Amino acid sequence: MATLLSTVWTTIFRCALLGLLLLICSGCGGGKPPLGRVWGTIRANGRPLERALVEFQPSQGPSSFGLTNSEGRYELFFRENQPGAIVGEHRVSIRTVETGPESDRDDAGPVGAPVELVPQAYNDYSTLKATVKAGDNPAIDFSIEFDEPAYRQLVEERRAAATGQARGFNPR
Repeated sequence: MATLLSTVWTTIFRCALLGLLLLICSGCGGGKPPLGRVWGTIRANGRPLERALVEFQPSQGPSSFGLTNSEGRYELFFRENQPGAIVGEHRVSIRTVETGPESDRDDAGPVGAPVELVPQAYNDYSTLKATVKAGDNPAIDFSIEFDEPAYRQLVEERRAAATGQARGFNPR
């Protein structure tokens, strides 16, 4: 009887140990979601869009972000030093903000008055979509278009409003 009881307890102990080992190896179900490596190019009016923040927003889970270089090329990161985006459909937004004199653009405003240069149709109200697959994805490129002269005027109006220098307003 003692031998049978010992065998039962040994079996229970081994099953519990095996279960614990499986939980540890699987990350208790809380591991990172499946990711796909994503990169591409953003062009605005036919030219590379430099210093743009590209965001891929899945229907569930955290977004992935990338910043474009001087050639408009980006790579997405799920977390710091972890490239990729969650596998599945994403809403894509593109935004860039220029500020003060350190900007090399001729329409830059004073320091402290950031101005979004990409129309809201490509960020806050974006309908851009992308599908991310597991593993390495082919380039996911976007080409955005907008009326530059009209948009530059809108940028100037936003800048004036942000600095309190809108038409008819005199702080003195």
